[in-house]
Amino acid sequence: MYIAQVQKYMNYIDKNIKETTNDNTIGILIGKKENEYVIKYCSDDRIIPRKFESVWYNNYEVIIWVMKK
Repeated sequence: MYIAQVQKYMNYIDKNIKETTNDNTIGILIGKKENEYVIKYCSDDRIIPRKFESVWYNNYEVIIWVMKK
């Protein structure tokens, strides 16, 4: 269900916001399991997380990760 929502937003961005010079839109769903964050869905197979970190920025929790090289 959520994957369809992500795809809907990606289609909207591609049709209404993205410029022809921009790279492809990537959709990612990140979920929390116990004390770890995991990618539940990613529309680009090249994205493989190695390490997730959670940081707080202006009262918002931001999830960042290090990409596998």
